[in-house]
Amino acid sequence: MDISALDNFSVEENNSRRTRLAIIADDFTGALDTGIQFAKKGIRIAVLSVNVERIESIESSIEVIVFDTESRHMESECAYRAVYEAVKACLAAGCTHIYKKTDSGLRGNIGAELQAAMDATGFRSLHFIPALPKIGRTTVDGVHLIQGIPVAQSLFANDPINPVRHSLVSEIIAETSSAEVFLGHRERGISVYDAKSDEDLERIGNSLSAEELRLTAGNAGFAEYLSPLIGLESRRNDCTLEGRDLVIVSGSINRISLDQLDRAQREGYPRIVLQGENKVREDFFSSGAGDDIVLKALRSCHERRVSIIDGGDPKLDTLSYEYANRRGIDVDQLWVPIARNFGSLIKRIIELDDSVNILCIGGDSLIEALHALSIDSIVPVDEVLQGVVLNRIEYRGKAISLMTKSGGFGPEDLVPQLEGIMEKLSKGE
Repeated sequence: MDISALDNFSVEENNSRRTRLAIIADDFTGALDTGIQFAKKGIRIAVLSVNVERIESIESSIEVIVFDTESRHMESECAYRAVYEAVKACLAAGCTHIYKKTDSGLRGNIGAELQAAMDATGFRSLHFIPALPKIGRTTVDGVHLIQGIPVAQSLFANDPINPVRHSLVSEIIAETSSAEVFLGHRERGISVYDAKSDEDLERIGNSLSAEELRLTAGNAGFAEYLSPLIGLESRRNDCTLEGRDLVIVSGSINRISLDQLDRAQREGYPRIVLQGENKVREDFFSSGAGDDIVLKALRSCHERRVSIIDGGDPKLDTLSYEYANRRGIDVDQLWVPIARNFGSLIKRIIELDDSVNILCIGGDSLIEALHALSIDSIVPVDEVLQGVVLNRIEYRGKAISLMTKSGGFGPEDLVPQLEGIMEKLSKGE
C-alpha cells in the first residue's frame, strides 16, 4: 500500500495513536445499521449527517465517527465530492481508519465513492467486501447475489430511484469510476472479495495487514468483525425500554418492507395506508391537517401494542399520482415530498405522545424526520433484530426511543417478532 501522499496519516504516527475509526455512509439507516455493530459492543460512537463542520467538534472520547453524506441519490460527481470532503474532515479529526459503508444491494454511487475514499486518503488500494451473508447477500466469483439471484435480476433492479443494472461488482464500480478493480487481494486499485458466509468475512479480515485495514469498504457484515482487528475494545452494553407500545412509520417502497407490513396487516395489526394528499403534500402533518390520522394510530398502538402508518405499494396508488399531476409535481421526484411528509409525521407523533416507541423504515424518511426535529445526531444503542437498530434522540429535553430499519432488511414476520422483543426489553430482559 502506498501511503506517501499522506501528510499526517503515516504508519509510524498511526501506531502511536489511539484507534479512531470513521464510517462514511451514503444514507442514514445504513449509517446506523453499520454503526450499531460497534455501539452494541460498548464502543463509543457518534452518528452525524451532512454537515462536515460538525466532525471537528466531536468529543475526543468518541472512538467511532459515523458520518452520513446523504449521497446515494446524488449525481456521481457530487457524491464523489461529498465523500472526499467527509473523509478529509475525519482525517483532520484524528481518525486512523476509514470504512466506506456501501449499500448491501449495491445501490448508489459505489465506484465514485470508493474512488473518493482512496483519493482523500492518498492510498493506492482499497479492500472491498460487499457481502452480508446473514441476510443472504453474498458475492461469488465477483457476482453479487441476493438470495442466490444476481443482484441485477433481483428486486434491487426495480428500485425506482437507484436501480442496479449490473451483477458483476467490477461493472457496478465501473459505472462511476475508472479505478482498476480486481477479484481478490491486490496491492493497488480496488480489491473485491468473494464471501458466502460470516466465516468468510472473518477470514478476509484476518488476512489483511494492519496497514490494509486502515482503508476498507463494505456494509454491516464486515463491520461486525472489524473492531478487534483494528484495536477497538468491547465493553458491556445494556439495553432497556421504558414502554413497549410501538408505532411503525414506513416511507419505504422496497418490496421486502411492503411484504413485512402486508403480512402484519393480515395477522391483524392495525395499519393506515396513506394515499393522495395525505401522502404527497409535504406539509400535511406539519400543518396539523393529519392529526386525526396520528391520533387514530396512537389509539390503535396503545390498544394493540403495535400500529402501522405507511405509503403502501406505489403500483396500487393512483391517488398520489393524480394529486401530483394536479399540483404540477414531477412524478419522477415524488419521493422528495413524500419523504418530507413522513419525516413531519414522525415529529408529530412525538409531539402528540412522546411515550411511544417509533420504528422508522427507510433512510429518506429518517433523515427528513431528523431535519423536522432539528436534530443532526443520533445515538445507536443496540441491534434488537437483524437490521433493526434501537437509537436514542433527545427532543425538547426528553429522551426518545427511535428504532430504524433499512427498507431492504428484516424477516417477513418482522412485526410479530418486534412485538415480542419490545415486551422483553420493557421488562429489562
